[in-house]
Amino acid sequence: MGCSGSSAVKDKDCINEKIVLGYWAVHLQGQPARYVLELAGIPYEDRLYTMQNRADWFEKDKQTLGFDYPNLPYIIHGDFKITESQNVVNYVIEVTNQQKLLGEGKDKYRVGHVRYVCQEILGKLFGAIMKENAEEKQNAIQNDVLPKARLVQTYLGSQNKFCSELTIADIYAYVFFFNLKKKAPEAYAEFAAQIDPLLQNFESIPNIKKYQESERFAKINN
Repeated sequence: MGCSGSSAVKDKDCINEKIVLGYWAVHLQGQPARYVLELAGIPYEDRLYTMQNRADWFEKDKQTLGFDYPNLPYIIHGDFKITESQNVVNYVIEVTNQQKLLGEGKDKYRVGHVRYVCQEILGKLFGAIMKENAEEKQNAIQNDVLPKARLVQTYLGSQNKFCSELTIADIYAYVFFFNLKKKAPEAYAEFAAQIDPLLQNFESIPNIKKYQESERFAKINN
């Protein structure tokens, strides 16, 4: 049975079909989708690509899996296949019946704002840490990443989540600040007092705690 059409994702048989999430074994644009699936407690195949096995993606799966727009991350669910990180996240939210993660009422737009800002600065952070020149790396973090990170921090205020309930904004903020803390701890230091409670709140969720303590959680090197 294929999963196509908006009604299909709510069909019990469709939900019971195996979900395959394909992405690099890193905590970047594919990680929010992993967390959404973990929150739902739904088994899925986390198909990890590494630099060592990158030919599995570039020379094999990218050419043969039948995507309209081959890219990472991707979802395969029955005969339904999609790519692009935000598209993938929206799909797994719907298929796991966790629409409340998007926020309700006007909060949807506030949640979306944090989500998209955090996705943007996560990409800029990745670009910065990939620079070999230390001065260029530092300048990129200071000029391209931290200004918007400070806006996110201000918006969060003294709370440990952005709304009264957990939303996708918290997940995207977690992924960004988790990476900032691991990859640029000196830059993260100014955020620690306000952001550590957000990180700890998310990590204390039973399904997330179990996932992060498992072998399925890709380790990250400082």
